[in-house]
Formats: sequence, structure tokens, C-alpha cells
Amino acid sequence: MENPLILNKIHDDMNLESTFLLDMNLELETSYNYVHTHKIYEIGIVSSGSGLFLVNDKIYTYQKGDITIAVPGDMHISNSSNNQKSIWHYINVDLNRLAAENMSAFLELSKFLLDRSLISGVYSQKKYPKIHQYVHLLMHELLEKKTAYLEISYHLLAVLMLELCRISDKKPKRIPIDMKKYGMIMPALSHITLNYQDNITAGELADLCFISETHLRRLFHEVLNVSPMDYLYKTRVIASKALLKTTHLSITEISQLVGYPTQTSFNSHFRKFIGMTPTQYRKNVQ
Repeated sequence: MENPLILNKIHDDMNLESTFLLDMNLELETSYNYVHTHKIYEIGIVSSGSGLFLVNDKIYTYQKGDITIAVPGDMHISNSSNNQKSIWHYINVDLNRLAAENMSAFLELSKFLLDRSLISGVYSQKKYPKIHQYVHLLMHELLEKKTAYLEISYHLLAVLMLELCRISDKKPKRIPIDMKKYGMIMPALSHITLNYQDNITAGELADLCFISETHLRRLFHEVLNVSPMDYLYKTRVIASKALLKTTHLSITEISQLVGYPTQTSFNSHFRKFIGMTPTQYRKNVQ
């Protein structure tokens, strides 16, 4: 029987350096400039850089050392901050294929993972040490290919998935997204995530979605409970959090990098969405 755990390298000009696939038959694009989804579990280790990771209706910041996870069906996109290239090492997992190959452990695991909608996101070493331990052990086994590495990898993957399920049980349950309406504003979400530092207007976003501004505003409120422009401002503020945590740039420099012409408007929006000033936030995370 063909081995389902085969390592392949894929090089990308955008933000992925080397990708390790657990399934040699997976065919994945390696450069995405739009919100997208996969039929596999995408587990990434950020080896350098920082930026934004959008999953469905949530915006996360990532930085070097973090682990990002996107489960099948979840819409996601990432973007590096400060015009610097971020690099991930990915493990892509096709649980359906593993289960289909009569592996009883994965058949049971697949059942356990049904309806788990809160696994996708960013996992820091400090907050999720077990996730980091399991992912790094799995990556090590796949790279080293020592005796019985496939069997060990299967078990590590099962333990990792079950730990993710434990974590998801502790998170507040979210209201399901209307994916049809989400799809209608997807071009706007992609554009904001990749170009939040630019001067973006509601009219420009509406044109990208081929709908009127009125319809765009209505859809944003129905899907994300926020206006298109407030979503843009929120994205800028969240992007600034990564820079505040990972750089020594001044508040003025950061405000300009994320798209604010004045520090006053930046401070106002930061307080609105985060509940404190950028200076206070930087002191708290140091």
C-alpha cells in the first residue's frame, strides 16, 4: 500500500518557504492573494516574520514561533506586516485519506473532530505549550525519517488533534456564519487583509464585490456585525499590535505603516477596539 506520509518540498515566492505534505497526492497552490479554504488540516510553524492571520470572522496576529492552524472548510488568508517576508513550515494533513486507509484510530478521530469549529487560529508557545510540543515533535519525525517514524507520526497527530479539541471546548461557541453572504464580501475581505495600509474606500470595496455600497454595508453588518470601514480600521489596529509587540518602532512610525495619516486617528481607533492606548498596550505586553 502506498505510504500516506511522504514529505515534499514546495517553494513559494510570496510567504512560504518550505511546505511538508503528509499526503503526497495533495495538490495545493502555494501562493494565495485571496481568502481561500482547503480540504485538509493546515498546520504552520512561523519561522520568521509577523503579521495578520484571518480565519472566517476572526483576525489574529502571528509572530515568529507561533503555530497557525486552519481546519477544512475554514476561510483564511495571511499577510506579513511591515513589508517583510514571513516564512512558515507547513504540515498539511488529509484526515479523510488516513481514515479511508482502514486506520481505526483515525476513523475514531475523524468522528471526534466532527463539528469542531473553533480549532483554527494562532497558538503561541506561552499559552499553548502542549500544542507546540506535539507539532514540533511531529515535524521532527517527518524530517528525520528514523525507524518507525510513520507510526510515531500517526500517534503524535492523533494526540495533537485531541488536544486541539480540548482547547476548542473551552472557547465560547460562536454563531455560525452565513457562508453565502460571506462569499459575497470575500473579495473585500481579501483586499483589506492584503492592503489595509492603503487608502481604501467603501466604494472601492463595493466595486470589488460587484455590489452597491449600501448592499456592501448591509452584508458586512449581517456577517461581521461591523461596517466595512470599521472592519478596515480594526484590521489596521490588529496589525499594529504585532508591530508593537515585535519591533522598537515608534508609535508614530507604526501608525503610518498600518495606514493612518495621523497618530491622533490611530490612537482613537486603537482605544476603540482594544480599550487602551498603543503606549499602554506596548507596556502591558513587554
